[in-house]
Amino acid sequence: MDTAFWKDAWEEARTSSSLYQTPVDPDKWRAFWDFFAPVYARRNREDREFHNRIVDHLVSRRVLRENDRVLDVGCGPGTYTLPLADHCRKVVGLDTAPVMLETMQGEAAREGMGHRIAVDNREWAAIPESPDYDVVFGALTPAIKDYACLMKMNRVSRRYCCLISFKGRYHSTLRDGLWRWIMDCDIHSMAFDTQFPFNILYHDGFLPDVAFFPYERTVVEDAAYVKQHFRRYFAIFTQNRGHCGERIDAFIDEHAENNRVQDFQHGVLGVISWPVGN
Repeated sequence: MDTAFWKDAWEEARTSSSLYQTPVDPDKWRAFWDFFAPVYARRNREDREFHNRIVDHLVSRRVLRENDRVLDVGCGPGTYTLPLADHCRKVVGLDTAPVMLETMQGEAAREGMGHRIAVDNREWAAIPESPDYDVVFGALTPAIKDYACLMKMNRVSRRYCCLISFKGRYHSTLRDGLWRWIMDCDIHSMAFDTQFPFNILYHDGFLPDVAFFPYERTVVEDAAYVKQHFRRYFAIFTQNRGHCGERIDAFIDEHAENNRVQDFQHGVLGVISWPVGN
């Protein structure tokens, strides 16, 4: 096993993933994330203690320092951007979904953190390959999807990088059940598993540190919102399947109680951090 082995293994995991069996449509993904942004931000507020624990771990490892300028790749509505800004001089949130960035700016203003946070509405591929940041950070972002994207992190950072991905599968009772109901198969994806970037870094001569953070939560939302959420989500994967929306509505109605739907989500996050010098 060497870098080439893990590079190929990561590519195979991505191409065989259920999430990549249809052509990636950036516009549909952007529309989905923009619709989800306000709810995503609310859930982040509810889960802030968990995100703080991960950032505190990075501070304790000296990955993050108070004078750092940080790039948060695929920042969403500020899931980690806000906790990072508690400990760093400046955090730039990079995302292609404009409503996500607007939502993050609103969250930053609400917390009095607007002066520490900036936004960049570009693709990761459009970021110049020059060391303009002390730390390059990415959490559960499809932008860091392969060897080339991972190695670019080292060229954009002056000091440290951090990538958060899944150890094994992420589970959502609603998403998994709907996937089985709509797609006639179980969802399978290892495309964002910690083992691939960790082993690539290890075999390329870097010194990656990894820590694991199990999490679980029960999310309760209005049934009407959940229907729209999953209609947009499955539209990304089901271009040629008729009556998909009606099937989603029927599934949600079956699982709703008093027009509210419960979703149990759980998984393990792998937090990889490494100095860019190898």
